[in-house]
Amino acid sequence: MSATPLDYRRSQCRRDGCTRKRRHPDRAQFCSGLCADLDALLSKVERTCRESSSNPATVELWTSTVEAVDAITQVVRLHSRIWRESQPDKLLSP
Repeated sequence: MSATPLDYRRSQCRRDGCTRKRRHPDRAQFCSGLCADLDALLSKVERTCRESSSNPATVELWTSTVEAVDAITQVVRLHSRIWRESQPDKLLSP
């Protein structure tokens, strides 16, 4: 029996921009503590920007936060890819 798109979304990390699966789909919303922290940061900054919408610095705050989260996401992806590529013998051995 194949997984439906709904089942797939339920097993995905909740953070926007993350494509990893949750380690414990039955009890965790995120794939890692890092993703949970990044999601909390984005939520906090979004609330601040909404509450202070008249302040022109909110655009810079939001943009900088999204750029930082995107950069961290890219670092994690690259690190995972490089680590996996450096471990072919260990991954293929019984």
